[in-house]
Amino acid sequence: MAIRLGDLLVKAKVINESQLKAALVEQQKWGGKLGELLVRMNFLTEDMLVKALSKQMSLPSVALETIQSIPPHVKSKIPSDVARDLVVLPLQLRDEGKTLVVAMAEPQNLKHLDTLRSVSRLRILPQLAGRPFEAVSLSLTSLQTGSPFAPSPPPDLPVLGDAAVQIVPSGPQATRIRIDAILLAAVYAARREIVLTTPYFVPGEALLTALRSAALRGVRVILIVPERIDSTLVRLASDSYNGDLLSAGVEIRRFRDGLLHTKSIVIDEEITLFGTVNLDIRSFELNFEVSLIVYDRSFSAEMRALQRDYEARSALLLPEQWRARPRLRRLVENAVQTMSPLL
Repeated sequence: MAIRLGDLLVKAKVINESQLKAALVEQQKWGGKLGELLVRMNFLTEDMLVKALSKQMSLPSVALETIQSIPPHVKSKIPSDVARDLVVLPLQLRDEGKTLVVAMAEPQNLKHLDTLRSVSRLRILPQLAGRPFEAVSLSLTSLQTGSPFAPSPPPDLPVLGDAAVQIVPSGPQATRIRIDAILLAAVYAARREIVLTTPYFVPGEALLTALRSAALRGVRVILIVPERIDSTLVRLASDSYNGDLLSAGVEIRRFRDGLLHTKSIVIDEEITLFGTVNLDIRSFELNFEVSLIVYDRSFSAEMRALQRDYEARSALLLPEQWRARPRLRRLVENAVQTMSPLL
Protein backbone atom coordinates (compact mmCIF):
# COMPACT_ATOMS: atom_id res chain seq x y z
CA MET A 1 0.00 0.00 0.00
CA ALA A 2 1.36 3.43 -0.99
CA ILE A 3 2.04 6.02 1.70
CA ARG A 4 -0.24 8.99 1.12
CA LEU A 5 1.63 12.03 -0.18
CA GLY A 6 -0.73 14.50 1.49
CA ASP A 7 -0.28 12.87 4.89
CA LEU A 8 3.50 13.06 4.52
CA LEU A 9 3.42 16.75 3.69
CA VAL A 10 1.05 17.60 6.54
CA LYS A 11 3.19 15.62 8.97
CA ALA A 12 6.26 17.51 7.74
CA LYS A 13 4.32 20.79 8.32
CA VAL A 14 4.92 21.91 4.75
CA ILE A 15 1.18 22.33 4.16
CA ASN A 16 -1.78 22.38 6.53
CA GLU A 17 -4.98 20.35 6.56
CA SER A 18 -7.00 23.10 4.88
CA GLN A 19 -4.57 23.34 1.98
CA LEU A 20 -4.57 19.57 1.59
CA LYS A 21 -8.38 19.48 1.52
CA ALA A 22 -8.48 22.25 -1.11
CA ALA A 23 -6.00 20.39 -3.31
CA LEU A 24 -7.90 17.10 -2.91
CA VAL A 25 -11.11 18.83 -4.00
CA GLU A 26 -9.31 20.17 -7.07
CA GLN A 27 -7.87 16.72 -7.78
CA GLN A 28 -11.27 15.06 -7.49
CA LYS A 29 -12.75 17.59 -9.87
CA TRP A 30 -10.06 17.78 -12.54
CA GLY A 31 -7.70 14.86 -11.88
CA GLY A 32 -3.90 15.12 -11.89
CA LYS A 33 -1.13 14.41 -9.39
CA LEU A 34 -1.59 15.80 -5.89
CA GLY A 35 1.96 17.13 -5.62
CA GLU A 36 1.65 18.96 -8.93
CA LEU A 37 -1.66 20.48 -7.86
CA LEU A 38 -0.19 21.71 -4.57
CA VAL A 39 2.64 23.41 -6.46
CA ARG A 40 0.26 24.90 -9.02
CA MET A 41 -2.00 26.26 -6.27
CA ASN A 42 1.05 27.98 -4.71
CA PHE A 43 0.76 26.08 -1.42
CA LEU A 44 4.42 25.11 -1.73
CA THR A 45 7.26 25.22 -4.23
CA GLU A 46 8.67 22.21 -6.02
CA ASP A 47 11.92 22.51 -4.06
CA MET A 48 9.95 22.54 -0.78
CA LEU A 49 8.08 19.44 -1.94
CA VAL A 50 11.26 17.54 -2.78
CA LYS A 51 13.08 18.56 0.43
CA ALA A 52 10.12 17.65 2.63
CA LEU A 53 9.63 14.25 1.04
CA SER A 54 13.36 13.53 1.10
CA LYS A 55 13.57 14.32 4.82
CA GLN A 56 10.31 12.62 5.80
CA MET A 57 11.11 9.39 3.94
CA SER A 58 14.84 9.46 4.77
CA LEU A 59 15.65 9.20 1.08
CA PRO A 60 18.35 11.10 -0.82
CA SER A 61 17.17 13.30 -3.68
CA VAL A 62 18.82 13.57 -7.07
CA ALA A 63 18.72 16.58 -9.41
CA LEU A 64 17.91 14.98 -12.75
CA GLU A 65 19.16 17.94 -14.78
CA THR A 66 22.71 17.31 -13.52
CA ILE A 67 22.86 13.80 -14.98
CA GLN A 68 24.80 13.81 -18.25
CA SER A 69 24.43 10.20 -19.34
CA ILE A 70 23.39 6.74 -18.18
CA PRO A 71 25.27 3.56 -19.23
CA PRO A 72 23.28 1.41 -21.68
CA HIS A 73 23.52 -1.69 -19.49
CA VAL A 74 21.87 0.29 -16.66
CA LYS A 75 19.10 1.72 -18.82
CA SER A 76 18.26 -1.74 -20.10
CA LYS A 77 17.29 -2.94 -16.63
CA ILE A 78 13.95 -1.09 -16.77
CA PRO A 79 11.83 -1.28 -19.97
CA SER A 80 11.02 2.16 -21.38
CA ASP A 81 7.26 1.66 -21.09
CA VAL A 82 7.62 0.82 -17.38
CA ALA A 83 9.86 3.86 -16.87
CA ARG A 84 7.22 6.05 -18.50
CA ASP A 85 4.28 4.60 -16.58
CA LEU A 86 5.97 4.66 -13.17
CA VAL A 87 7.94 7.89 -13.72
CA VAL A 88 11.27 6.27 -12.93
CA LEU A 89 14.83 6.50 -14.23
CA PRO A 90 17.53 3.86 -13.58
CA LEU A 91 20.77 5.57 -12.49
CA GLN A 92 23.42 3.01 -11.60
CA LEU A 93 24.17 -0.53 -10.44
CA ARG A 94 25.74 -1.31 -7.07
CA ASP A 95 26.74 -4.36 -5.05
CA GLU A 96 28.30 -6.11 -8.05
CA GLY A 97 25.20 -5.58 -10.14
CA LYS A 98 22.70 -6.84 -7.55
CA THR A 99 21.22 -3.43 -6.61
CA LEU A 100 19.69 -0.94 -9.00
CA VAL A 101 19.59 2.72 -7.95
CA VAL A 102 16.60 4.52 -9.45
CA ALA A 103 15.23 8.06 -9.38
CA MET A 104 11.48 8.07 -8.80
CA ALA A 105 8.73 10.66 -8.74
CA GLU A 106 6.87 8.54 -6.17
CA PRO A 107 9.41 6.54 -4.13
CA GLN A 108 6.78 6.11 -1.40
CA ASN A 109 4.65 3.99 -3.75
CA LEU A 110 5.28 0.41 -2.58
CA LYS A 111 3.39 -1.07 -5.52
CA HIS A 112 5.71 0.69 -7.95
CA LEU A 113 8.74 -0.61 -6.06
CA ASP A 114 7.41 -4.17 -6.29
CA THR A 115 6.93 -3.75 -10.03
CA LEU A 116 10.50 -2.53 -10.46
CA ARG A 117 11.85 -5.48 -8.49
CA SER A 118 9.82 -7.83 -10.64
CA VAL A 119 10.90 -6.48 -14.04
CA SER A 120 14.56 -5.96 -13.12
CA ARG A 121 14.99 -8.98 -10.79
CA LEU A 122 17.21 -6.76 -8.69
CA ARG A 123 17.13 -5.08 -5.31
CA ILE A 124 15.78 -1.54 -5.78
CA LEU A 125 17.33 1.44 -4.01
CA PRO A 126 15.03 4.44 -4.65
CA GLN A 127 16.02 8.08 -4.70
CA LEU A 128 13.66 11.02 -4.95
CA ALA A 129 13.67 12.71 -8.36
CA GLY A 130 14.53 16.36 -7.84
CA ARG A 131 12.17 17.41 -10.62
CA PRO A 132 9.51 14.70 -10.34
CA PHE A 133 6.91 15.98 -12.77
CA GLU A 134 9.38 16.37 -15.64
CA ALA A 135 10.89 12.93 -15.09
CA VAL A 136 8.62 11.18 -17.59
CA SER A 137 9.64 13.31 -20.53
CA LEU A 138 13.33 13.41 -19.67
CA SER A 139 13.66 9.73 -18.85
CA LEU A 140 11.97 8.73 -22.11
CA THR A 141 14.36 10.95 -24.04
CA SER A 142 17.31 9.24 -22.44
CA LEU A 143 15.96 5.69 -22.53
CA GLN A 144 14.66 5.71 -26.09
CA THR A 145 17.24 7.85 -27.90
CA GLY A 146 20.36 7.36 -25.84
CA SER A 147 20.92 11.13 -25.93
CA PRO A 148 22.40 13.05 -22.96
CA PHE A 149 19.93 13.39 -20.13
CA ALA A 150 20.56 17.06 -19.35
CA PRO A 151 18.89 19.55 -21.71
CA SER A 152 21.06 21.56 -24.10
CA PRO A 153 22.03 25.06 -22.95
CA PRO A 154 20.03 27.92 -24.48
CA PRO A 155 21.53 29.64 -27.54
CA ASP A 156 23.44 32.88 -27.10
CA LEU A 157 21.21 35.41 -28.92
CA PRO A 158 21.92 39.12 -29.50
CA VAL A 159 19.89 41.72 -27.61
CA LEU A 160 17.31 43.55 -29.76
CA GLY A 161 15.41 46.44 -28.20
CA ASP A 162 14.92 47.22 -24.53
CA ALA A 163 11.59 45.50 -23.75
CA ALA A 164 11.57 42.76 -21.14
CA VAL A 165 10.31 39.56 -22.79
CA GLN A 166 9.83 35.99 -21.56
CA ILE A 167 9.33 32.89 -23.67
CA VAL A 168 7.35 30.32 -21.70
CA PRO A 169 6.89 26.77 -23.04
CA SER A 170 4.12 24.73 -21.49
CA GLY A 171 2.70 21.24 -21.64
CA PRO A 172 2.59 18.00 -19.66
CA GLN A 173 6.36 18.09 -19.16
CA ALA A 174 6.55 21.64 -17.74
CA THR A 175 6.22 22.24 -14.02
CA ARG A 176 8.78 24.74 -12.81
CA ILE A 177 7.11 27.59 -14.68
CA ARG A 178 3.46 26.97 -15.52
CA ILE A 179 1.64 29.24 -17.96
CA ASP A 180 -1.67 28.87 -16.12
CA ALA A 181 -0.04 30.02 -12.87
CA ILE A 182 1.50 33.02 -14.66
CA LEU A 183 -1.88 33.86 -16.17
CA LEU A 184 -3.59 33.72 -12.77
CA ALA A 185 -0.92 35.98 -11.25
CA ALA A 186 -1.41 38.49 -14.08
CA VAL A 187 -5.20 38.50 -13.67
CA TYR A 188 -5.00 39.02 -9.91
CA ALA A 189 -2.42 41.81 -10.41
CA ALA A 190 -4.65 43.77 -12.84
CA ARG A 191 -5.89 47.13 -11.58
CA ARG A 192 -7.77 48.68 -14.53
CA GLU A 193 -8.45 46.38 -17.46
CA ILE A 194 -8.06 42.79 -18.67
CA VAL A 195 -8.80 41.95 -22.30
CA LEU A 196 -8.69 38.35 -23.49
CA THR A 197 -9.13 36.92 -26.99
CA THR A 198 -9.27 33.18 -27.59
CA PRO A 199 -10.97 30.78 -30.02
CA TYR A 200 -11.73 28.28 -27.24
CA PHE A 201 -12.71 29.31 -23.72
CA VAL A 202 -13.24 26.43 -21.31
CA PRO A 203 -11.66 27.66 -18.05
CA GLY A 204 -10.85 25.74 -14.92
CA GLU A 205 -12.26 26.83 -11.58
CA ALA A 206 -9.15 28.87 -10.72
CA LEU A 207 -9.24 31.00 -13.88
CA LEU A 208 -13.01 31.43 -13.71
CA THR A 209 -12.76 32.64 -10.11
CA ALA A 210 -9.87 34.98 -10.96
CA LEU A 211 -11.79 36.65 -13.80
CA ARG A 212 -14.95 37.00 -11.71
CA SER A 213 -12.97 38.40 -8.78
CA ALA A 214 -11.29 40.95 -11.04
CA ALA A 215 -14.62 42.16 -12.41
CA LEU A 216 -16.18 42.32 -8.94
CA ARG A 217 -13.35 44.50 -7.62
CA GLY A 218 -13.87 47.03 -10.42
CA VAL A 219 -11.45 45.87 -13.11
CA ARG A 220 -12.93 46.02 -16.61
CA VAL A 221 -12.78 42.48 -17.97
CA ILE A 222 -13.48 41.90 -21.67
CA LEU A 223 -13.61 38.40 -23.16
CA ILE A 224 -13.67 38.23 -26.97
CA VAL A 225 -14.54 34.84 -28.48
CA PRO A 226 -15.72 33.87 -31.97
CA GLU A 227 -19.45 33.73 -32.57
CA ARG A 228 -19.00 30.39 -34.34
CA ILE A 229 -16.34 27.76 -33.76
CA ASP A 230 -15.53 24.40 -35.29
CA SER A 231 -16.67 22.28 -32.31
CA THR A 232 -20.24 22.14 -31.05
CA LEU A 233 -19.24 20.50 -27.76
CA VAL A 234 -16.62 23.15 -27.02
CA ARG A 235 -19.13 25.89 -27.81
CA LEU A 236 -21.66 24.38 -25.41
CA ALA A 237 -19.04 23.94 -22.68
CA SER A 238 -17.80 27.51 -23.19
CA ASP A 239 -21.32 28.93 -23.09
CA SER A 240 -22.01 27.17 -19.79
CA TYR A 241 -19.69 29.68 -18.06
CA ASN A 242 -21.34 32.79 -19.53
CA GLY A 243 -23.88 33.18 -16.74
CA ASP A 244 -21.23 33.22 -14.01
CA LEU A 245 -19.11 35.71 -15.94
CA LEU A 246 -21.95 38.04 -16.88
CA SER A 247 -23.32 38.12 -13.32
CA ALA A 248 -19.91 39.32 -12.11
CA GLY A 249 -19.75 42.09 -14.72
CA VAL A 250 -17.47 40.50 -17.31
CA GLU A 251 -18.13 41.80 -20.85
CA ILE A 252 -18.47 38.98 -23.37
CA ARG A 253 -18.16 39.94 -27.02
CA ARG A 254 -18.71 37.52 -29.90
CA PHE A 255 -16.55 38.11 -32.96
CA ARG A 256 -18.65 37.92 -36.13
CA ASP A 257 -16.00 37.87 -38.89
CA GLY A 258 -15.01 34.21 -38.85
CA LEU A 259 -13.04 32.06 -36.42
CA LEU A 260 -11.04 34.44 -34.26
CA HIS A 261 -7.80 32.56 -33.67
CA THR A 262 -5.75 35.20 -31.85
CA LYS A 263 -4.77 34.05 -28.36
CA SER A 264 -3.89 37.21 -26.47
CA ILE A 265 -4.24 38.82 -23.08
CA VAL A 266 -3.46 42.47 -22.32
CA ILE A 267 -3.28 43.59 -18.70
CA ASP A 268 -3.68 47.33 -18.00
CA GLU A 269 -2.10 48.06 -21.41
CA GLU A 270 1.24 47.30 -19.75
CA ILE A 271 1.71 43.53 -20.03
CA THR A 272 0.84 41.30 -22.99
CA LEU A 273 0.64 37.52 -23.13
CA PHE A 274 0.17 35.84 -26.48
CA GLY A 275 1.11 32.64 -28.26
CA THR A 276 -0.45 29.26 -28.95
CA VAL A 277 -2.22 28.68 -25.61
CA ASN A 278 -6.01 28.56 -25.63
CA LEU A 279 -7.87 29.41 -22.44
CA ASP A 280 -8.97 25.85 -21.77
CA ILE A 281 -7.91 23.04 -19.49
CA ARG A 282 -6.66 20.80 -22.29
CA SER A 283 -4.35 23.50 -23.62
CA PHE A 284 -2.93 24.15 -20.14
CA GLU A 285 -2.46 20.51 -19.17
CA LEU A 286 -2.00 18.32 -22.25
CA ASN A 287 -0.93 20.32 -25.30
CA PHE A 288 2.63 21.42 -25.97
CA GLU A 289 2.39 25.21 -26.30
CA VAL A 290 4.58 28.31 -26.22
CA SER A 291 3.72 31.79 -25.00
CA LEU A 292 5.43 35.17 -25.14
CA ILE A 293 5.10 37.59 -22.24
CA VAL A 294 6.00 41.18 -23.12
CA TYR A 295 6.47 43.77 -20.36
CA ASP A 296 6.25 46.86 -22.57
CA ARG A 297 3.62 49.62 -22.75
CA SER A 298 4.25 50.45 -26.40
CA PHE A 299 3.83 46.84 -27.53
CA SER A 300 0.79 46.37 -25.26
CA ALA A 301 -0.81 49.49 -26.75
CA GLU A 302 -0.38 48.05 -30.24
CA MET A 303 -1.89 44.73 -29.19
CA ARG A 304 -4.76 46.55 -27.47
CA ALA A 305 -5.44 48.46 -30.70
CA LEU A 306 -5.77 45.12 -32.51
CA GLN A 307 -8.15 43.90 -29.81
CA ARG A 308 -10.25 47.07 -30.22
CA ASP A 309 -10.57 46.24 -33.89
CA TYR A 310 -11.90 42.81 -32.86
CA GLU A 311 -14.32 44.52 -30.45
CA ALA A 312 -15.68 46.71 -33.25
CA ARG A 313 -16.48 43.59 -35.24
CA SER A 314 -18.09 41.80 -32.31
CA ALA A 315 -21.55 41.75 -30.75
CA LEU A 316 -21.91 42.38 -27.02
CA LEU A 317 -23.70 39.56 -25.19
CA LEU A 318 -26.27 41.13 -22.86
CA PRO A 319 -27.24 39.45 -19.55
CA GLU A 320 -30.97 39.63 -20.28
CA GLN A 321 -30.37 38.18 -23.73
CA TRP A 322 -28.45 35.30 -22.19
CA ARG A 323 -31.05 34.59 -19.52
CA ALA A 324 -33.75 34.35 -22.20
CA ARG A 325 -32.21 31.30 -23.90
CA PRO A 326 -34.32 28.08 -23.92
CA ARG A 327 -34.30 25.85 -20.84
CA LEU A 328 -33.24 22.85 -22.92
CA ARG A 329 -30.17 24.74 -24.07
CA ARG A 330 -29.22 25.39 -20.43
CA LEU A 331 -29.53 21.72 -19.55
CA VAL A 332 -27.36 20.68 -22.50
CA GLU A 333 -24.70 23.29 -21.63
CA ASN A 334 -24.52 22.09 -18.02
CA ALA A 335 -24.29 18.46 -19.12
CA VAL A 336 -21.45 19.21 -21.54
CA GLN A 337 -19.64 21.27 -18.88
CA THR A 338 -18.98 18.05 -16.94
CA MET A 339 -16.79 16.95 -19.85
CA SER A 340 -14.78 20.20 -19.89
CA PRO A 341 -11.43 18.62 -18.90
CA LEU A 342 -11.65 16.33 -21.94
CA LEU A 343 -12.51 18.99 -24.54
